[in-house]
Amino acid sequence: MSRCDGILQDGIFNTLVVDTATSSSETLYEWLKTATFEQIKSAQEAGLEIILPIEGVPMGIDGSFSEQEYREWREYVDSGRIRTFTETEFSNIVSRSADQGIVKAWKDCILGTGNGLLAYEDWDENGLDGSFTLTFRYGADELGDSYPVVQSFQLLGATSSMPLQPGSEIPYAGVSVICERPRDDQGGYSAARYVLNTNKGAVDGSIQAVLTNQTPKIRGVSIFSSTSPVASHPTASVTVPSGYKLIGGGARINWRGFGNLLTASYPSSIDTWTVEAKDHGGGDPSTADAFAIAIFDPDDEWEVVIDRAVSDRSQFPTETVSARVGFQLVGGGAKANWVSAGMLLTASHPVGSNAWLAKSKDHQVPEANTLEVYAISLRPRNGSEAPPVVLQVDETSVAAHPTGRCQLAGDIKLIGGGAIVNYVGPGNLLTASYPDAEGWVAASKQHEYENPSSISVYAIGISTQYFS
Repeated sequence: MSRCDGILQDGIFNTLVVDTATSSSETLYEWLKTATFEQIKSAQEAGLEIILPIEGVPMGIDGSFSEQEYREWREYVDSGRIRTFTETEFSNIVSRSADQGIVKAWKDCILGTGNGLLAYEDWDENGLDGSFTLTFRYGADELGDSYPVVQSFQLLGATSSMPLQPGSEIPYAGVSVICERPRDDQGGYSAARYVLNTNKGAVDGSIQAVLTNQTPKIRGVSIFSSTSPVASHPTASVTVPSGYKLIGGGARINWRGFGNLLTASYPSSIDTWTVEAKDHGGGDPSTADAFAIAIFDPDDEWEVVIDRAVSDRSQFPTETVSARVGFQLVGGGAKANWVSAGMLLTASHPVGSNAWLAKSKDHQVPEANTLEVYAISLRPRNGSEAPPVVLQVDETSVAAHPTGRCQLAGDIKLIGGGAIVNYVGPGNLLTASYPDAEGWVAASKQHEYENPSSISVYAIGISTQYFS
């Protein structure tokens, strides 16, 4: 669409200019090629005075013409002898059909300052889009001056689906070319250059490079959950929906009797969180709740990786796994492997801002086995820095069945958490470590032996400034 066409939108052309990619002159010409004679007469009755020129001779000097004359004009168009209106011809139509104030404003815009071939650049300096628009126009001294004819048009560092072709014309009102730049390896856009040569001069210029190293906004964090059937050894899994990426999870065992204890809370795949538990030394069938924490990333702006380490075989295995280099730790999990009486979790929590630690133990009945530990890390795909995490830890009072919550400040959004039971003695064992609306919650219990303990509850968060 011509930069001057907006002036005509409140005049006669508000019912004709429907394609904003083309100028008013081109749109009117295309409409006349396809309209019926009845439609044209209706437009004329509404005030549109169209003069159809054939080889410079105006047909219907008063703005009216017969159906036979219109058919004759159409034959000239179909044979290629008329390609569009000249600016003078279109100006005559505008002058006869629109308010004279509108006509003057349109002519002043079209003629501009008479500086010959001109180029205008429009692009996003924030680097959110690699596209840019080039508009070329011809500033004539008076209507009737012939249009520049394109001899060559070059784009370097960009492409266009509709570049200017040799032999095409640059009208007074201008012609626009939409261009695209691909992303570079750093997520930005390289510089681009253009050169337009015509029979009335040349213009060239460049679009500067954009370094898109700003950390993208996180589109939101959601918590998904599922509950297992009642069982002595309950298992629950929850898979995040399409468009989401798993960054953490939690578990809650809903025991009511002797006790049912946590053995695993971990990412079983890139998009699924799994929870496992068991009764121990006495029957207590229970349900297990699995919680999956995920960011919404429909545009794939974030990369999430899961790293795993396995401990040595032991009655009290412990293991730590670090976040991948260049990534930010956001969550983690653990799975105690057992084959006889059982291995039970006592810890699964962050260590600083770049590692995850877990512990498990046998209880009452000796069993040596391994412990799997998982670290979940995050980084932007555009090469910018990952948002730093805020880590807070609160310790409960000592109790036989301690429970506690760690809550972050209002300007910090919860993305994960963990817990460790601070037992000294036969053992106090985890039954819950999960997110809720208030923060991160953890619970444990002494089992078969008296062993009051405290729990350290960890909450992981990211400042709300990194969220959209």
